[in-house]
Amino acid sequence: MPPIEGFKLDEPVVGFRTWYTKPIILPFCLSLVDQDTYEDYCECPPGLYPMSNKGMWNKGVNEAVCKGMEGAVGILPEPHTSPHWNCLCGLHANFNYKSHEKMLWGVFGGAMIDGAILMWGEMYAGENVIRAQYAEPLAVVAENDEERKIAEEFGIPGCASYDEMKYVATEQYSPMPSDVYHSLCKITQANAKLKLDT
Repeated sequence: MPPIEGFKLDEPVVGFRTWYTKPIILPFCLSLVDQDTYEDYCECPPGLYPMSNKGMWNKGVNEAVCKGMEGAVGILPEPHTSPHWNCLCGLHANFNYKSHEKMLWGVFGGAMIDGAILMWGEMYAGENVIRAQYAEPLAVVAENDEERKIAEEFGIPGCASYDEMKYVATEQYSPMPSDVYHSLCKITQANAKLKLDT
């Protein structure tokens, strides 16, 4: 039985996520970081960086790309169209807002910065996670000068609080409806079951 396709949304929906202002290095990886890597890291400009890699999000529209990674859990080994039902790739956001204060990741480097994005195109979903083909930064919570500068460089509002950011993000666009999100979750789960059954 072939995989069940995800949803393709032409109209963008709002999702919420956390970035880092610099690429992160987890403490247990510090011993693996050589001097050249550390110097490259220090030269990375402040921006909106995902937890998964050191590639900064672009101003405006971003398109998901997955080059694959041999031996990584949950990641397909070969390059493929993203998001893929059998990979964790895609441009991620939370279905419901999840404050970074509740996250226990210890990181070396950039601070966490909360924000909102527009998402559209092919989509899959998991537990409080939406993975999209296309996304665009919409607004961030800017609590200091560095974060306000990032917002200015991305051409998006730098809000004083999460409530203000959520208000700004949903003035013209709506979050994903619950029924759509739960249907996406079912499709993703069904594909995972197909994988186990084959």
